[in-house]
Amino acid sequence: MRISFIVRMMFATLLVVQLTSCYSPTEGCLDPESTNYSISGDNECEDCCEYPVFKLSIFHENMDTTFQLNDTITNDLGQKVSLVDFVYLLSDFKILSGESTDEVSDSVSLNVSDGVDYVKDDIIRVTRDEFTYDVGTITFDGNTSEISFKVGLIALLNENRFTTEIEDHPLTNDPDSLYQSDSGTYVFQRIKVAQGFNFLDTLVYDINTSVEVIFPLEFESVRGSDKTIIIEAQYDKWFDGIDFGFSTKEDVENAININTIKVFRQKN
Repeated sequence: MRISFIVRMMFATLLVVQLTSCYSPTEGCLDPESTNYSISGDNECEDCCEYPVFKLSIFHENMDTTFQLNDTITNDLGQKVSLVDFVYLLSDFKILSGESTDEVSDSVSLNVSDGVDYVKDDIIRVTRDEFTYDVGTITFDGNTSEISFKVGLIALLNENRFTTEIEDHPLTNDPDSLYQSDSGTYVFQRIKVAQGFNFLDTLVYDINTSVEVIFPLEFESVRGSDKTIIIEAQYDKWFDGIDFGFSTKEDVENAININTIKVFRQKN
């Protein structure tokens, strides 16, 4: 009996040794904040971790219905205009979650007067043709309470150029010519409106001053997953309080800029 026991122990030991010698440690992303976190990985891989992307979906609306280009918009004074086209820049996103403020971690380098500077790269260029935009890489989990962003750009981005041009970036890919070479800065909002009798008068309103938009945001984020936040833009709010019959072009641009803070809210 004892010999049989010893034989069994020797066999078991040999089996363990063989299994151990055959096992090859696996590499994987060991960061639980990543979207490709490997629960079974043994060794950290090199530069293989992929992190959540903050995506912004925008519902374009006019009086709580889907907005289409050339829609007639009636403001709170009962005046009508046709919104022919628009384009605007959003940036500097901040999401309040509990006691912390979360932001995109991507950055871009700029040529500045005393060398090179780095700023957050979370710029999107909004048109009627698109609904969902990749804002950038972000990591947070839990419930959010508030979101803020700029309609426009921070001064460093507005006044300085990239050290290396980035292909398909919202600022370097400029189909609407928002960059003004004479001033070396950007138009933040460009709104084309037909107004007057039978909408025969067409004007382009360019807004060069940024505004900060802040509103409550209820969103539950799951660790290691992309973050898609859905908001709506009510473009009729752009024209509240504007008397087109008596306002100068500059007056209208100033009023649109002030009204911009009322345009955005979380999608109901």
